[in-house]
Amino acid sequence: SFVDASFFHELSAKKLDQFKLDTAHQPIFATYSIPASNGTSQPDESHLRHLTPKIALSGSSFQATAVFNNSETLSNEFVAPGTLHNLNTLADFKALDKASLLENQVRSRVWSAFQTDSVLQNPSQLADFCLISFCDLKKYVFYYWFAFGAIHSSWNLTQPVQTIDHWLQSSQSMVVAGLPKLTQSLVQSVNSLLAKTIIGFCDPSGLPNNPGWPLRNLLAYLNYKGFHSVTIICYRDLRTRDFSSGARSIVLQLKSESAFVTPATSSKTPLKITGWERNAQNKLAPKYTDLGALIDPQRLADQAVDLNLKLMKWRIAPTLNLSAIKNNRCLLLGAGTLGSYIARGLLGWGVHTITLVDNGQVSFSNPVRQPLYEFTDCLGGGKTKAPAAAHALKRIYPSANANGYDLAVPMIGHGINGLPDSPAAKRTYADYKRLVDLIRDHDTVFLLMDSRESRWLPSVIAAKLGKLVINVALGFDSFVVMRHGVCPEVITDENNDRSPHLGCYFCNDIMAPTDSLSDRTLDQMCTVTRPGIAPLASSLALEMWASVLQHPLGSQAPASDTLDEVHLSCTPHQIRGFLDDFKLLKIRTPAYKNCTVCSRAVLDSWQ
Repeated sequence: SFVDASFFHELSAKKLDQFKLDTAHQPIFATYSIPASNGTSQPDESHLRHLTPKIALSGSSFQATAVFNNSETLSNEFVAPGTLHNLNTLADFKALDKASLLENQVRSRVWSAFQTDSVLQNPSQLADFCLISFCDLKKYVFYYWFAFGAIHSSWNLTQPVQTIDHWLQSSQSMVVAGLPKLTQSLVQSVNSLLAKTIIGFCDPSGLPNNPGWPLRNLLAYLNYKGFHSVTIICYRDLRTRDFSSGARSIVLQLKSESAFVTPATSSKTPLKITGWERNAQNKLAPKYTDLGALIDPQRLADQAVDLNLKLMKWRIAPTLNLSAIKNNRCLLLGAGTLGSYIARGLLGWGVHTITLVDNGQVSFSNPVRQPLYEFTDCLGGGKTKAPAAAHALKRIYPSANANGYDLAVPMIGHGINGLPDSPAAKRTYADYKRLVDLIRDHDTVFLLMDSRESRWLPSVIAAKLGKLVINVALGFDSFVVMRHGVCPEVITDENNDRSPHLGCYFCNDIMAPTDSLSDRTLDQMCTVTRPGIAPLASSLALEMWASVLQHPLGSQAPASDTLDEVHLSCTPHQIRGFLDDFKLLKIRTPAYKNCTVCSRAVLDSWQ
């Protein structure tokens, strides 16, 4: 057997997406051909190795139905039908009763074809095979074992093996028939053919005196039909179609010793069946292929990320829509503690496009709390946070489309030093224009900044552009995780209750945010929180986002505190956590018609 790497790639994809835990036999096909000649009828030992017949599997081997329905698909190759039995664990692979498997395969597919004479219309059934396998998709290692089931029948050579040109010279008269042409004759009157029958088969063997494996089942079939003597042409000159001197085809003249007999006490004919392939060490043992070393490491990483996610669909969450999560473009405003944890979680969900925005530098206090930074990032005054965070994400997962922008979000209540045409004013306006473009080009905006006023302008822009906003804010021992209502119009929730859309972070405020950053003491300037607050809040924000994307209404999903069988989890509006008594509260608040962010007057004014 020869298995191309493309077969294992296709098997991996089908195991993840289609077979999952299903171990039912799957139809496949293999191909074999007559080896090319070196121009001599007696090849040397080195050329014999080249002529060793191979039966091959490739990525297209799973298209069995299409191939057998179109006999012209493979013009220069012969098709062998087979079945794949893929096991879920290596222990199952080792413990499988291989003798019973092979006997059942041969009786149900080959022997039954004898009994119905269907091999006359489809001689490929004589080359039937089965393949058992186990895929270790974490390491990209494959264990597999072929069985080319053959039914034993007893035949003797009545004359030495001859090349076809010598045999033609010695034969005076004959009737040569291809196997399908014998259909009517065999079914209606076998006896008339018993006197002298010559049958040819396409022989994949390159050995000078030994026929190929498919002859075994052909002879068993002839024995089953009552043939006692037969001349077999082992046809090997398919390419030259020349039976003159130098032809490679050989002729066997055979006589059977006995026929198959079904005991009167049983309806099952005893069969001796063989066929498990030996490995390279000539032992009856499976083969092993490690493709991990041959595959590009980045591609291996892609497959590993997909593996962990797709395994969720096998048992736990079969309706999980991974594409909705994977293709969601996420904008993280803030690349500090919250931004670091959220970005890592997005990678875990398989998100490809992650954009970070921050205008700070990495300080020496950051690496211990912000997992995307290291000590070396603090040297020389500190790297700019957002580009450094994006670079760290690409080091973790090279396929990530991660980008970082050194950008200051314009804040309400904070003036701009200088005249309208001053460098500071121009820089602020440039930052504003880029912020609008970034929000427009993404699907979800995570608000992860340190102050209320820094969240105001992005909230206005995202609300008007209809983007999903996930807001996370921390206290010393408390936090809030919430999503902003997306649609300003009245929507209908799952209970058909018509209600206003969900509120935003600012809907409970009586007045607009003002400058809260000036004249602050050191403990107020730093984000002083218990170290476990940030990863806890980030995880809840991430899973809230994923749950909302799984809802049929997506970002417009109503607030729901109950779980059903359709969705990944419930879709709360906001979660407030308190570590003093380790309590979580799920709260729903409607939008405020005079909100300083999401009210129609403010949104229209910004527009």
